[in-house]
Amino acid sequence: MAKNSKKQISKEEAQAKLWEMGELSWLLTDVQKDMKNSVFNDTTRTSVIVCSRRLGKTWLMVTLALEQSLSKPNSIVKFLLPKQKDAKTIIQPLMREITETCPVELRPDYSTQDKIYRFHNGSEIHLGGSDLSAESLRGTRADLVLIDEAGFVNDLLYTIRSILSPTIRTTRGRMILASTPSRDPQHEFIQHFMNPYKASGRLRIYDIYQNPNFTPDIIEEIIEEYPRGEEDPDFRREYLCQVFVDEETTICPEFSMNKDNIIFNDETAPELPDFRDFYVGMDIGHKDLTVALFGYYDFKNATLVITDELVMNGPTMTTEDLVEGIIAKEKIRFYDEKTKEQHKAYLRVMDVNLGLQQDLKLLHDLNFITSRKDGKQGAINEMRMWVAKGRVKIHERCKHLIYHLEYGQWNDKRTDFKRMPDTPDKSVRGGHVDGIPALYYLIRNVQTSKNPFPFGYGLNINENTFMSPKFKHKNVSEATDFFRKVLNLKKK
Repeated sequence: MAKNSKKQISKEEAQAKLWEMGELSWLLTDVQKDMKNSVFNDTTRTSVIVCSRRLGKTWLMVTLALEQSLSKPNSIVKFLLPKQKDAKTIIQPLMREITETCPVELRPDYSTQDKIYRFHNGSEIHLGGSDLSAESLRGTRADLVLIDEAGFVNDLLYTIRSILSPTIRTTRGRMILASTPSRDPQHEFIQHFMNPYKASGRLRIYDIYQNPNFTPDIIEEIIEEYPRGEEDPDFRREYLCQVFVDEETTICPEFSMNKDNIIFNDETAPELPDFRDFYVGMDIGHKDLTVALFGYYDFKNATLVITDELVMNGPTMTTEDLVEGIIAKEKIRFYDEKTKEQHKAYLRVMDVNLGLQQDLKLLHDLNFITSRKDGKQGAINEMRMWVAKGRVKIHERCKHLIYHLEYGQWNDKRTDFKRMPDTPDKSVRGGHVDGIPALYYLIRNVQTSKNPFPFGYGLNINENTFMSPKFKHKNVSEATDFFRKVLNLKKK
């Protein structure tokens, strides 16, 4: 036998060594490995996984709990389930199956009374159900918090904020929520986790077609169980992880229905008309957000095109910062690359704030008119109709406006808007969905009947063309005349 030959170890010995190290990725499918990687590549301490039924998310969660417990002695893992009975009917059978190859001395002991798995190295996994014993997870530190089927947990926000989050403050531990979307689109998992994470591009969704255990025949059998097949809402929610718009509570449900035709980028931008009027619409936030929208009205296609937004936090906003931001945005978005001409805003409109309005005009030469505030519901309905008819186009850089339109909700009495959560990385703020008022102020005040194209545009006019003198010598600026009327200025 050669002196340098290495001793071959058996499969059982290799598995035992991996169990001892707390490295269990070999027990996962490729899609489960992808879920695990997405969690640990997440820079924030709370991660969200949305996946279809039978994809193995609970298997993954139990495996993560075992890895934490084995790899770091004296770890505490808190594992929350929708119902207390799930500990017996779901977790215990899975634990037995997963630890089948685990050396006996490394396997945890389960206390039925305490609902705790205890390991030889001092680590523990604490189980609780949101229906009965979520409070039992309160107190003591935690290195890892797992919430399975978070879309079906009672009082999810309270449980996270008051019971579970405090346990990982000092340990700087991680929290993972995994679930299939709930039937109720108003559930806190959808409103406070799925939607914000999706808006910030951090939501990973795994549907039925990524399930390695489902052949095309099995998928077809599942689809046939639903009355409307693949278009059935229950199938699309359970297996495609789609959340349907609640038209009763969503402020502008038409946006989600027409989103693909509304949002554009630099490559898919609508054709720029040769002549157009530029607009600014602004909603002033005090304890919420100040949102200003910049765009132009396409007279030919009767479309309001929003090209950019300016978002500032109300309490920390100064007039100087606001002015600087508006001027910078107008300089970029109102510049015509084709003609190399810098345009001015034809109209700027905002909500009632006479002090700020006067400062903007007298100190900074920025004229804003005040939008009417009456008939709020009618203004919102008009906005919805414009959106439904495709008369609003929005550049993808307007992330706040898009977030507010897609997920903005009415309160229970439909008297005001609900405040929205920020995205986890705070790159998009929820506020009081302030982008929506800024948009309907614009729609309410845009001069749809004003034709920005000069008389004779597109005609072959020469010395042989007859033109009436009243058109030939028409030099009055419609924009100037409009501002005089609005601001009640006397003609000089």
